[in-house]
Amino acid sequence: MNEWTDYRSTVARKEAQIAEREHQVDRACSEKERPTREAGAADKNRVGVQTQRDRELKKGGKVTWMREEAQELEKVVIKLRTQAENKEGAIKDEEAARDASGRELSKVRPSSPLVACFNVG
Repeated sequence: MNEWTDYRSTVARKEAQIAEREHQVDRACSEKERPTREAGAADKNRVGVQTQRDRELKKGGKVTWMREEAQELEKVVIKLRTQAENKEGAIKDEEAARDASGRELSKVRPSSPLVACFNVG
């Protein structure tokens, strides 16, 4: 009976690990969406500033200010894209950990001789 208790405890622990990993993957996915949206908006702003800068270049106006503004927006775009890539890496890591926990759980379930005795599974 002690083996049965150990088995059930192991299964419950692995199922909790899988649930936690799935929660972490979901959270990482939602955290990735914000930097991705912001990167798109910043890139759109950058294009707009560059377009306006090009128009001003033809006029000979606020060239230096616009060039600096375009460079700042480019930095923001790069930063946000890097954040999105980091989140993507975290998602892949969490998915791999979740899959590993699932494989461990599948190894535990069929390997117990008590499964057949108690008709669990």
